[in-house]
Amino acid sequence: MTDTLGPCPLNDAASLRRRYALTDKQGQRLKAKIQLEDLCVHPQNRGGTYPSALRVVGLLCSILQDRFLKEEASHEAVVVQALPPSKHADYQRAWGKPYKTHADHNVENTGSVDALRLAFTNLATYSYGALSHCTLLLGLMCVKHGAAWELPAEYRGCGLEEFQTGPGGSWDIQKMRRDDRFSELIDVLDNGLPCEVLRWGVHLDSEFRDGPGLIAAALNDPQGKGLTFHEMELLSSVAEHVSTAVAEGKNAAPDSNTGQPRTIPYEVVKASCANRHPTLAKATWFDDMFNFVINIGGASEQFIPQILDYDRRWVDHSKRTLSPAAWGILNQVPTDCPHVKVALVMRAYSQEPKGGQCPGPEPTWQHTDRARLQDLNVLLGYFRRILAPAAAEAASEEQGAMLIARAVLSALESFYQACVKVKSQQQFQ
Repeated sequence: MTDTLGPCPLNDAASLRRRYALTDKQGQRLKAKIQLEDLCVHPQNRGGTYPSALRVVGLLCSILQDRFLKEEASHEAVVVQALPPSKHADYQRAWGKPYKTHADHNVENTGSVDALRLAFTNLATYSYGALSHCTLLLGLMCVKHGAAWELPAEYRGCGLEEFQTGPGGSWDIQKMRRDDRFSELIDVLDNGLPCEVLRWGVHLDSEFRDGPGLIAAALNDPQGKGLTFHEMELLSSVAEHVSTAVAEGKNAAPDSNTGQPRTIPYEVVKASCANRHPTLAKATWFDDMFNFVINIGGASEQFIPQILDYDRRWVDHSKRTLSPAAWGILNQVPTDCPHVKVALVMRAYSQEPKGGQCPGPEPTWQHTDRARLQDLNVLLGYFRRILAPAAAEAASEEQGAMLIARAVLSALESFYQACVKVKSQQQFQ
């Protein structure tokens, strides 16, 4: 790591983990068997980005097709105790932002996603936030609680259908009990998963604002190469840290006219992001992403949440990632066209990837007539507003989100065919 990005996050994470681990009388870290109903995804895991439904379903199907091994599932399984309600005020005083509870984070990210909706039942306690194996845990909870999944194409016809004979096409747990292949899976569903437990004090460590997030980053990327992270995790972190800097700037030195801070401390944001994503924070396109977040309004506006919502519903980052060049092109789209920028990210992810990378926005977007882009921006915003009531009345929130997403993508593609692509072809004639 360079001096700019501070000490090695892997060493800091290891130190924090030792400091707050539950230990026995000999000082050895303990592993406790924790019921699935007590587990959830920690809000600081992967910068706050939630495992996508597609990834959860795909991972569980691949495991069920082969064989579930409890030893692999419990390897480096680390969880953090929820911060007691009596300490929430201390957290806000220490870090200048409210403590996000385990329950709030998990309910808001699963309640409206059909494939994940049953992960948490009324028996859930949200007592321990997981810092690793979160995708697997969500899948196990869904299987246990009766989720009915449509199998991905690559897993159809390989024998999994014979175990989807529960109510409504859910997984038939009783039938799986009679098959030796699932013996270790059934043991975890019934008796829980052995996990290393960290004490809740890690949330209030005076040295690290995001102690659990730092540990999660080290667990998810033990070699520090950034190979297991994706760009939406970094986008979420940048947006969060920009919003924090804005809030702190307002309190410290607000501008007399606008109430906004005079500058966003780029180096502070970059160093904070480097604690979670050291490799991505050193990427050549980090500056482009930072400028994208600034230009689109940070996490305080509606636009970053719209991108992250689309991502958690329909993007499987084990199969697709966004071209690093995309952020530079997006920054060339006028700043008064944020709906266009959001739609371009959605469109990129919806296209067929090549070698795991989705085609970015065409460079010709940055040369498109500004007035036309402004008209398109108004139209896309209108679609979101006018379709909101219909989306709210859809059979599920996910179907409502799909209604809006299809309208936005259809309008953007029509505009591209009529204006952007035609202009590009004319330039080469």
